[in-house]
Amino acid sequence: MASTEEEESKILVHLVLPEGYKKVEARKSILIQTEIILLEKEPSGAVIDILIEYAIKNSDGIAVVNISETKGIRERISTVKELAIPTDALPGAYTIEVKTNYFGKIAMDAVSFEVIRSDILQTISRQRYFGISLLALLIMILLLSVWNFRKFNAFEEKYKKIDERDLKKDYIIWGDKRK
Repeated sequence: MASTEEEESKILVHLVLPEGYKKVEARKSILIQTEIILLEKEPSGAVIDILIEYAIKNSDGIAVVNISETKGIRERISTVKELAIPTDALPGAYTIEVKTNYFGKIAMDAVSFEVIRSDILQTISRQRYFGISLLALLIMILLLSVWNFRKFNAFEEKYKKIDERDLKKDYIIWGDKRK
């Protein structure tokens, strides 16, 4: 449940993450339900403003999303908030923290979830791997073709000279002697 900064806190925060949002892809949104309860009502029954701060933190404790809003409350308030996971969020464990501030009294609750690699990113990775493999194969074929071409040309020149010399010697090619 919620943790509080001081034992005498006048406010209680409870955060619920629906089961379908325990694993989320980057670029998608996550829904969280927050229930805030005032433990000590205002005698006048007036609506009191409270500051609600939402944060998504990575496993290193670095906030990747920070949003705050002010809501009016009498006794209790229940809200559903949609938070967008950044497109550059790396796969791994993340924590959503909801913190409220009521006249200097702070209450907080947190839940964990996991950002998973999206199917699109896996497809792009496979396509990139296939493309790099195909490019490497084409380069190898090109290098092998150039090597074989040069080898064949060298072989052809060597035997061409031998053949012409032998043919001239045997008078098969008349060359200069025919004139």
